[in-house]
Amino acid sequence: MDAKHIPPELWMEIFEQLPLPSDLYNIMRTSKWFCDLAVRAIHRHVIWKTPHTVAHNLPLWKVHKGMEGFVHTLELGVTTLPPGISGPVVDIAGRSVWRQGHGEAHETYIDYEVDLLNYASNPLYTAMMNQVSMFTNIEDLTFSGVLLANEHYKIIHNLPRLRTLRIESCTVGRDASNHNHRRLPITDLLLYNLRRQMSDRDPQAELHAFENVKNLLTLALAPGLRTIRVDSSADIFKHVFSGPAAEARNHTIPPHLERLYILRRPGTQRSRFIAGDTAPHPEAASFQSFLARASTITTYSTFQALSMQQMPPSVLPALRCFSGPVESMHGVLPGRPIEAVQLLQCTQGQQPQQGLQTNRDGITALTTIKNTNPDLRMLSLQFTTWDDEIVHAATALFNNLYRLKITYEVGGPSEATISGLGAELLCKMPCLHTLQIYTAVPQVTSKGDHHYDPTYSSIEEELCDLLIPWNKFCPTLREVQLHPEYTMRRGFDGGPWNLLKHRRLNDMEEFAY
Repeated sequence: MDAKHIPPELWMEIFEQLPLPSDLYNIMRTSKWFCDLAVRAIHRHVIWKTPHTVAHNLPLWKVHKGMEGFVHTLELGVTTLPPGISGPVVDIAGRSVWRQGHGEAHETYIDYEVDLLNYASNPLYTAMMNQVSMFTNIEDLTFSGVLLANEHYKIIHNLPRLRTLRIESCTVGRDASNHNHRRLPITDLLLYNLRRQMSDRDPQAELHAFENVKNLLTLALAPGLRTIRVDSSADIFKHVFSGPAAEARNHTIPPHLERLYILRRPGTQRSRFIAGDTAPHPEAASFQSFLARASTITTYSTFQALSMQQMPPSVLPALRCFSGPVESMHGVLPGRPIEAVQLLQCTQGQQPQQGLQTNRDGITALTTIKNTNPDLRMLSLQFTTWDDEIVHAATALFNNLYRLKITYEVGGPSEATISGLGAELLCKMPCLHTLQIYTAVPQVTSKGDHHYDPTYSSIEEELCDLLIPWNKFCPTLREVQLHPEYTMRRGFDGGPWNLLKHRRLNDMEEFAY
């Protein structure tokens, strides 16, 4: 059958299901017909992180006209040197050239040494932004490491299908005027590691920079938001949802907000160019006030240890998923319909820390959770050091789990332990669908690497063979992860295990259970 008899729209739907770009590249090599279709599928996700990538990719849009409507995801990390700054830039032909600044130097725009990074030249940057303005069907947008200006806000507000917005490690420019974000259609917002532009010459610099950041933070007022992820540089609780100004401006919490993630801000260096809030956590009073009013939240994730004092039942009454340091569980879990728990920073037994005894004993914590929330569907544990007792305790206390995840940094289970899990422990868990036991330390694997047995020709073959002893005892098990880079899945009891390689691990627990 001639492939051209099948409508192009149907081929595009098929190509959308292919998980790897390499699959699409192989399809492109089969025929010109498939090449024209596959190139559109490849560019459904546009990632422009360097000016060299942009210069190389821009001509393609002139050759393959009409592709703009197929772009659904854009990750933009390219900016340009501001007026007055001299430094290396990439021109529209992709060549690295030196740009000499003219006029008064606005040194405060840059928080990196200009000789360490390449920026886009003005012609290349203008051509890139013009092309971006034509991507009108974007649903997922990320700005990373750019100098935010009015043109970026215009892009955000000209995307009627935008649902996910991420702003990471960006500097809020001084020319960014106020915008009303209350009509944005976004449902998922990430504000992370924000920086404020400063000036030694402007006596009101701190005030102006602060006001620009506050306007950016009002993205959290978008009425359709379901998920908010922020760190201390984006303290929306203090600057948007608290205080007399918030009441006067009717700054209300999005009515359908379900998921709140408080992220750890990366180590920041305060320089003469950029200033930023140095507090590691959101302000406590405003944050607690926010939690007391956010009655719709069902998922709450935090890196910070909360007070041991128990939150009253009126706070987060609908909470079902919680992630946080193990010592925080006493104040959060009791009295709430918790179904999924992730405990961070667990230790084996009481561990001294700076002369004090910490309350991070993971095994003891599991016993406490069993008494307060016995019907968990998902349990995730982050231990510093592996001990076989961990998996024994988890499976004995919570044998109705749908998903069990255990990560560790030091040590690990032996091959005999893994092989015997099915017959010894997993057979007693009739509902277990997903099991993850792997090291949280990043690893680099190559062809010929192995997990336990060096006689295997590949780690992929070894991982699949490790599960053979489980097949008889785990009829409901469908997904297993024993290595940070690989997941094994099967469609039915007795079916073959298929290996899936991860591009990168998700740092934030999404509570899939």
